[in-house]
Amino acid sequence: MEFVKTRKLHVNLLPFQSKYMSSSDDIKEAIKEDNVTALDIIKNGNIIGFVMIKNYGSYINLSNYAIDCNYQNKGNGKKALKEFIKYVNDEYNISNIRVAISKDNKKALHIFNDSNFIQMSSSNDRIDMLLENSI
Repeated sequence: MEFVKTRKLHVNLLPFQSKYMSSSDDIKEAIKEDNVTALDIIKNGNIIGFVMIKNYGSYINLSNYAIDCNYQNKGNGKKALKEFIKYVNDEYNISNIRVAISKDNKKALHIFNDSNFIQMSSSNDRIDMLLENSI
């Protein structure tokens, strides 16, 4: 898989998934910041996913991680996350990755738990997770 910088969201989501993503306008606004990067996830020449990262120097915050609905339920989410972790290590030399996940987003919680992210804290509606020392 490849991760290619982009300026907008190119993936198709199922209707219920939109509530877990920032709006297109919010994404466009966020990537204007120097430390924010939006990436298309490419597999065999096709855009299969999207992710945004915010570089805080000592860690990366991952957000808006999504796999196109046409590529879901085929192992692409787990595979892309594994490749993303390697990408962050290689490109940024950062081994700590943080993510906030909605408590009702069971698929995302499963994928991040399976990828060795640990729960740092939680609130009424979200769980903050961390992957440490992934290098």
